[in-house]
Amino acid sequence: MKITASVFEQISISGILKQNPTILLWDRPEKSILKRFNLKYGEFLVGAKGLSIDININTKFDILFTSSNPESFLEVEVFLESVYLNPSRVIDHLPNGYTNLCLLSFKKGLPKMLNRLKLNSEQKDSTKHDVLYLTQRRVLSDILSLSNENL
Repeated sequence: MKITASVFEQISISGILKQNPTILLWDRPEKSILKRFNLKYGEFLVGAKGLSIDININTKFDILFTSSNPESFLEVEVFLESVYLNPSRVIDHLPNGYTNLCLLSFKKGLPKMLNRLKLNSEQKDSTKHDVLYLTQRRVLSDILSLSNENL
């Protein structure tokens, strides 16, 4: 079951995203950008967008899922470590509605689901790419409930 615009609109209207930080993960940077960073175990750079609220660094997320199949979610322990306006300028939060380069820290290593993200320079191919969400369990529960109601 894919997250439809209708389901996402209902979630937004409900206000749950204002109470539970949620990040949309768009794409991975090219190797030329990655070379500028000394990534450690479990760290991942990603183009990400904050939904409904500004999200401070050190915010914890516990659910990762794809927009095409939210039922196949992963339980994770992830922290928003850094947000970059550009590769050399760090800010203390991911601004609501803006896409920035973000450093995420996956405490138990990188899940394979991250491979569904396209490289920044690639055209999206729905057979191999997807958009991912990082959020808390309550948001996922509401999405699954609303998606089932809209079947």
